[in-house]
Amino acid sequence: MLDRTFFQVKVNFLFLVVLLLGLRFLYKMRVSYKYLILSILLLLSGVLVYFQTNRLNFLVYSMLLVLLVNVDMKVVLRNYVVVAGILVVGVFLLSLVGMVPNLQYNRAGVIRNSFGFIYPTDFASHCFYLFLAISYLLKDKLIWTRTLFGFLLSAFIIKYCDARLNALSILLATVIFHLFFYYSKEKN
Repeated sequence: MLDRTFFQVKVNFLFLVVLLLGLRFLYKMRVSYKYLILSILLLLSGVLVYFQTNRLNFLVYSMLLVLLVNVDMKVVLRNYVVVAGILVVGVFLLSLVGMVPNLQYNRAGVIRNSFGFIYPTDFASHCFYLFLAISYLLKDKLIWTRTLFGFLLSAFIIKYCDARLNALSILLATVIFHLFFYYSKEKN
């Protein structure tokens, strides 16, 4: 995430986090043979990608996926929302006050703002992922507030970033979460 902003964080720091997650395996843990085989294949593909590209990103994320076995995903999502939310809002605010450059791109006469990220679509993607994580965590609560926020976020992204696919994805996710809320309510 931070390798797409003006605050450059190397993948090596994430590699350290992944290694710390590996400490979980010091304690006995049950995993299936299928999981072990798929994990080995994923890690081998990560190593091959590293040797081909000299970039650690895929290997580190593969290790992260392997090491998150038997972890409650809601805990991971809550941590993601807190950390990514602080970073995205912080970079956004710093770009508004001019401490971080807000790169602007012109596409057919439409100005696209990046708000401290390298490209407008990077900022919009982070907003989309945060919206998805928050909506999933609050899937049984605040449906009208989340629906309104989804529509407003989508309009903001269209107006200031012109990231149409991300805006459409947010709208689609808003509708799906809204329908899911009422469908699951009727089912119970």
